[in-house]
Amino acid sequence: MSFHRLISAEKARTPISVICDLLDVSRSADYAWATAPSDRQLTNAWLTEQIKEIHAANRGVYGAPRIHAELRMRHGVRVGRKRVARLMAQTGISGLIEKRCPVLVESGFWSQAAWVVVWRVSYSAGVRMPRAL
Repeated sequence: MSFHRLISAEKARTPISVICDLLDVSRSADYAWATAPSDRQLTNAWLTEQIKEIHAANRGVYGAPRIHAELRMRHGVRVGRKRVARLMAQTGISGLIEKRCPVLVESGFWSQAAWVVVWRVSYSAGVRMPRAL
């Protein structure tokens, strides 16, 4: 058992300063051990770097599903898609969002008249128009 685990187990019954004096450990070393990054934090930092590399290598186009797939297939990293999405959101990385053109739907006499004119011009030019418009 390490000194720090013993200190954390005994600190409910005995003051930390007394335990540190008995074990000849400084209080600052115990505090540094208690606030050290966890394994999950270190893994998240490593994953974030991998995500940044993959995102940059693919011109900033890939989003969470594609980055997740590349981590699984090419790098052999077992990680969840939602974890990848969370790390990307925390870092400010996002995939390219496809912008779609709005579809203009016009109804009425003038829109039908325009189709008739287009049909007449193309029919006279020998182009066959579709039946359903």
